[in-house]
Amino acid sequence: MEIDLSYENDIAIAKICGRVDTIAARDFQGRLEGALASGSKRIILDMKDMAYISSAGLRSVLILSKKAQSSDVALIFCGMNDVVRKIFRVSGFSQFTTIADNVEEAKG
Repeated sequence: MEIDLSYENDIAIAKICGRVDTIAARDFQGRLEGALASGSKRIILDMKDMAYISSAGLRSVLILSKKAQSSDVALIFCGMNDVVRKIFRVSGFSQFTTIADNVEEAKG
C-alpha cells in the first residue's frame, strides 16, 4: 500500500494505492492520523487505486472516523471501486461515513 498525501488550503487529500490489509492497516492509520493533526478541516481519501480493504483496515477507518468527528474534521471517502464499495456497504460502514464519487465532489 502507498499513500500520497497532499494539501490544498485546509483540505488534505490522501491518494491510496494498493491493499489496506492487516499488514498495511497500521501505516494507513498512522499516516491519516498525521493528516488529522495537521489542522485540515477536510480529509479526502481518494480510493480509486485501492484494490481491497480488510477488517483491520475497516477498524482503522472506524478509529479515524471517531477521531475526525471529535476534532470537527470532515472525513470523506471517494473513488471506491465495486469491491471496496461492497465491503463498506456489507459491513455497514456506508451508514456512518461520507462517500463521494470523486475528489472534486468530495471537495464540495
